[in-house]
Amino acid sequence: MMSWKRFLRQLVGVLIKIAVIYWIFLFQGRVAMALLSRSFFIALTISFSFFALMIWWYIKEEGSYAISLKGIPWKMWMWTLLLCSAQYMLFSVLRGRLPVLVSIDHITTGFIMSIIGVILLVPLVEEIIFRGFLQKHLSIKLPPWLAILITSFLFALAHYETIPNILPAFLGGIFRGIIYYRTDKLILCIVYHAFSNLFGRIMQLSFNYDNLVLRLLILMLVIGLAVYSIRGIMKKTRVLIDNIEDMG
Repeated sequence: MMSWKRFLRQLVGVLIKIAVIYWIFLFQGRVAMALLSRSFFIALTISFSFFALMIWWYIKEEGSYAISLKGIPWKMWMWTLLLCSAQYMLFSVLRGRLPVLVSIDHITTGFIMSIIGVILLVPLVEEIIFRGFLQKHLSIKLPPWLAILITSFLFALAHYETIPNILPAFLGGIFRGIIYYRTDKLILCIVYHAFSNLFGRIMQLSFNYDNLVLRLLILMLVIGLAVYSIRGIMKKTRVLIDNIEDMG
């Protein structure tokens, strides 16, 4: 079993690796956005090149299993998307607002570029950093639940721009941490994160409502979806994926 000294030494290495990845990610983002006014194609090429580079590098470091689509039961995709939807609906209800689609007049090249960033680059990079490296390493020496909580807390701190962002980020981090722990499939966390970001990006919380009964009904639905999804993830998914691996 790994000693605490070796664990802490490797943890420092993981944190340094995370810092380097995140700095490069932010740098390429700034470069792409700076070049956007000159050439949408060049900005898009930079972003997709970084996306491909991250996939290649992660596969080289960790192998392809975690981001492979192979061996994932269809129910797991369903539970993942239901859980993501429940999280988004929950905070919409708590804020007393319903999502309304963005007007076509607001869709610009900058908006499209930001959509590409939040549904491809951000989920990929942040899930590799927080679940693929940090949570995985913390789980070597800490109980899984504690590794998930620490990772989710640090993930929430990285989204401290506004106070309302912290709680959804923390809860989403916990949900994705559970999925990764039970399945070892980082691709599910990336897809969850991508849909969560997409919901928040293409929808504006601008339709206020004060109907208490409607709020309670939606809240009950959301809680039911979340419980159903987590129950499915916790009880069945690991066994299904293990069986598929054994047959492979």
